[in-house]
Amino acid sequence: MKKMILVFIPLIILYSSCALEVANVVGPAGGYVFFDNGKGSYDNQTWRYKECSPVNAGSIIRIEEFRRDVDRYDKESAKKEANKILAEFNSNNTGKFNDWVLPDEKELILMLQSFRWELTKFKKDLQYICSEGNVYRNNRDNNTMSDQELLDDPFGIVYVRPIRRF
Repeated sequence: MKKMILVFIPLIILYSSCALEVANVVGPAGGYVFFDNGKGSYDNQTWRYKECSPVNAGSIIRIEEFRRDVDRYDKESAKKEANKILAEFNSNNTGKFNDWVLPDEKELILMLQSFRWELTKFKKDLQYICSEGNVYRNNRDNNTMSDQELLDDPFGIVYVRPIRRF
């Protein structure tokens, strides 16, 4: 009986490391899978999983520079800067995984929801930008994301955390 168990344990470990049947596991690029579109998803889309990068691509150090003349946050300018940071991140990622993109608003919210308790992945109160230029803050104190996390007037450091779909 012991021999059978010892044979099955490595097989189970090998199978589980190859199959990404659930979200919140390490993906092929070393990031965290935060969304599984389900079996058969390739029929409708070109991807099944969404993975966030293992690290921030960089940060827009002084978000205060992206203010309009009326002293309001200028999403378009910040979005251009975020795309520059993303392009540099992709060009520095030599090898197989250089297909990172900025998450759209829904993807960013889902990513923050998925990892709000994981301090190793996302720290509380950090600000992240999405492809539309909106900035969200990770707030561990709430059970769900709400409009309070959308920052109309972000300040300080805003991070770029790209995702990839595969």
